[in-house]
Amino acid sequence: MLDMNNGTLSLKETPDLKYIQITDLHKYDGPFLLITGTDFQYLPHGEIYIDLTSTSEFSRLYGIKQLGLVGSSCANACQDQKRGFHSDVTGAMMDIVLFRNNFNEHERKLGIAAGLYHDLAIMPFSDQGKLIRPGSYEEESLVEYLIKKSSNLKERLKKHDVGIEELIDTIQGKGNVGKLLNSKEGIDVDNLSYLAIDQVWMCGSIHSDDDRLKLREKNIFDQYNNLRFIDGEWVFDNPKLLVNLLKFRALMYKHTYHHQFNRAKEAFLIRVLREQLGQNTVIEDMLKWNDETFNQWFNATFGSAKERLFFSIGIEPFVEIGREYDLSKLEQLRAETENEEKGIIVEHLKPPRDATKNLVLYNGEVKLLEDIPEFSEEVAKIREIIRKLNYIGIYKLVEN
Repeated sequence: MLDMNNGTLSLKETPDLKYIQITDLHKYDGPFLLITGTDFQYLPHGEIYIDLTSTSEFSRLYGIKQLGLVGSSCANACQDQKRGFHSDVTGAMMDIVLFRNNFNEHERKLGIAAGLYHDLAIMPFSDQGKLIRPGSYEEESLVEYLIKKSSNLKERLKKHDVGIEELIDTIQGKGNVGKLLNSKEGIDVDNLSYLAIDQVWMCGSIHSDDDRLKLREKNIFDQYNNLRFIDGEWVFDNPKLLVNLLKFRALMYKHTYHHQFNRAKEAFLIRVLREQLGQNTVIEDMLKWNDETFNQWFNATFGSAKERLFFSIGIEPFVEIGREYDLSKLEQLRAETENEEKGIIVEHLKPPRDATKNLVLYNGEVKLLEDIPEFSEEVAKIREIIRKLNYIGIYKLVEN
């Protein structure tokens, strides 16, 4: 997009993405991508954005809550962001980073497509929808199935010279563009997108030992501007900002994503869904469902009483009553502690990765963040926060 004043691209723009001053929003029709508390304010105008998002498959993502059951908890009742917006932002961030780092047009459009479509096959209620058939409904593997069965999606990708196989590889974190989107060890653009969005909505779970509000004031959410491609690796050029973002991420997991109410609810949902083993669900149908459809299926399958327990925002029916960090004791605890009549269950839920293995530019040299003495202690504290989220939980139903 050309600057209207001098016919050139600004440093904040790409050929398909225009940076918009908030005071100028009235001059354009939108749709806009705006994130409060950040400098992320864009108008995606290129054909690739229009073509890849104007489909029923992508529109479905706007009917799916970004955080699943977290958004149905009184502890996090302000969570209302959608997977569609997260995907839009991820595509735009990929576009910006690749353009600034002089990747060619094909690689840039591959990055846009991967960012937009990385969650295309997400289940309703996000991670909770996967629990219908654990291990079978992972979005990274299902997106290939979804695209290949849709002639419409294939045609739109072909128009922009994006091959299906290279797109799937990129979504799975392969290649230089893929590592930008989906890092297996550090912070990636997917993380940058959801953290920037989720910080807007966090509420109801701020604690006295919670530094998220202080961290939010440090302009830590625009780090797509701080990513450089150096000698085949993605490198953050502001280590201190990155440390602050990693702290914020760890606290989001501690206080929001893995809040005890949310974990307790997920543990009980696993048990409920296990009762029917996905016998009355078909993958082709699930890939068309949004949260409302899932709610209707859940109500029809398990009844309105159970539907209220999991999806009513006005109650917190499940609590955590104990933790065990020795993971080898899972079966022992189940045998000794579980009590169906008293509504007590034992589960080990998937912990987050600590995402602390990142390359940074420090005094003109590329180094691992953890190897820099100035930051090593802070990295260790971040890892400890995440480590404490890997435990066997004992959960209880307190309201029927």
